[in-house]
Amino acid sequence: MKRTTVVAVVLVFAVLVAGLVVGIVQFADDGGTLEEQWVSDTARDHTGNHHPVAVVERAGGADVIAPINDVGDDASMTPTSCALTSLDGGTGEIDWQAGMPIEHCHIHTFSDPRIADVTGDGTPDVLVGTGRRALVAYDGTDGSELWDRGFENIGYSRPVLVDLTDAPGEEVVAVDFRGNAYAVASDGTPLWHRALNGTVWAEPAVGDFTGDGTTEIAVGSAEGAVGSDEGVVLLAADGTVERRIDIPVFSMVDADVDADGRPELVVATPGNDGDVVAALDPESGERAWTVTTEGDPRVSAVGDGDGDGDPEAYVSVRGGRVVALDAASGDREWETEISVGGDTIVPAPSLGDVDGDDEPELAVAAANGLVAVLDPSSGDELAAYERDVPVLAPPTPGDIDGDGDEELLAIYSDGRVVALNYEA
Repeated sequence: MKRTTVVAVVLVFAVLVAGLVVGIVQFADDGGTLEEQWVSDTARDHTGNHHPVAVVERAGGADVIAPINDVGDDASMTPTSCALTSLDGGTGEIDWQAGMPIEHCHIHTFSDPRIADVTGDGTPDVLVGTGRRALVAYDGTDGSELWDRGFENIGYSRPVLVDLTDAPGEEVVAVDFRGNAYAVASDGTPLWHRALNGTVWAEPAVGDFTGDGTTEIAVGSAEGAVGSDEGVVLLAADGTVERRIDIPVFSMVDADVDADGRPELVVATPGNDGDVVAALDPESGERAWTVTTEGDPRVSAVGDGDGDGDPEAYVSVRGGRVVALDAASGDREWETEISVGGDTIVPAPSLGDVDGDDEPELAVAAANGLVAVLDPSSGDELAAYERDVPVLAPPTPGDIDGDGDEELLAIYSDGRVVALNYEA
């Protein structure tokens, strides 16, 4: 299925600090428009930013937390070249920045951020793995550092929250790039550390995966170090290994795909195992289904996008394609091409209610600068927006203006964040 025919093009010119950038709002014949709300003044010379933003929704508005990473020589770098940055959701203006010393500033300085009230004071904080080899909790109000927990390696994936102890509230589990898993109390006190020795890109998953009434943490690794096992590891609340499943993992999401009341794991594996997407039954360790793709599949969104009562897994594939799979069987429901380009990177799609009708739409981006809204029941393009800068991270849905529907926040590879409003 080709992209929906564009019947009108409007050029939206925004004069930005780095120069004149042209944003293209496209009108689809059966959809709507993606209108530029604002573009942040956070540009960097390096075009490799690929960690998504997070949205902190508040009464009447929101903040946008952007992990801005940079690369350069010492003479050109500053203490805020790499900075966890809070943007005003209404204007895109910088509220605060938590910088990183130059010696720890690189393209993976800040991981995917997690929003959580770790202090229990009723205001959101930010949890993020950092290039100084530590999990850091930042105050979400002013960016001050609350605590850190040392890592063996840099952070990459988003930390998760899980109830591990009898203490009130939840604890934090984070995994560094080399597969070391850490459990931390909400005040930063270390609880346990488990070395799994794999290369971990995927966010851990949390749930009762074995059906025994207890919570496990699923960690998926793409590559193993010498003498270690790659694949999915289930950890108990005390950090002990309960089970291993032999399948390399690049991205992973948990969902109850077969309506049995227990979550399964949907994983994507580019390159190592024939470029596959698979649904795993963590209790048995078996694959419920396996689908072969043609290159670099990524998955993070599973949900009932077509309203038929059954979930779909939405997968992006290098080259500009998006595929919808029946999450129970792996059968292809539709496939669409959002970008024409043999090696175009397409980050994993996102589900969000961008038109306020209480039903999800599918948001997807591509390395050619495109951000698009698709009909999740058919793959038809509803609206699109483009800048002449790559997008390497999934778009983040969030209600940044308090109007009841979600906007899309896309971080471009140059570090600028664009807020987009969908109008049907």
